[in-house]
Amino acid sequence: RLDHTRAIAHLNRPEPRLAVGEQLRGIASACIDLSDGLAGDLRHILERSQVGAVMTAEKIPLPSMYCLQGDRQQALEYALFAGDDYELCFTVPEEKLGQLSPDHWLFSTCWSIGRMTDEPGLRIKTYAPQGRSEIHTLARSGYTHFNSAG
Repeated sequence: RLDHTRAIAHLNRPEPRLAVGEQLRGIASACIDLSDGLAGDLRHILERSQVGAVMTAEKIPLPSMYCLQGDRQQALEYALFAGDDYELCFTVPEEKLGQLSPDHWLFSTCWSIGRMTDEPGLRIKTYAPQGRSEIHTLARSGYTHFNSAG
């Protein structure tokens, strides 16, 4: 049986990553909090910056409660499309990556999950069992808090 207490506490009492946000000043070229899901909020950055991105599925942190159940695909979909994460998604130019030392306590829980591209759109790279990579366009955008459709 899984203990959902930690996940519920995180949802009910999110702790904004203010210190990380402050340290990103002058390093990040864009930053957004993940309240609408990773795919939805990253898409906001892409549209406003008029760029695209390719994420690598294996680099995206997955919710442990799904991983413990052995459902990696459901965990990935949850990480991409569920809302209320209250983490930060940010982009950093290649020449400034060295300023994000993983040894610094603030950045020890930050992950590089992909690359920005000139080609518009959000894509995800996955690996087939034989090790061959495939890139897929992500059509879903994420959670919408105030959807007028119901």
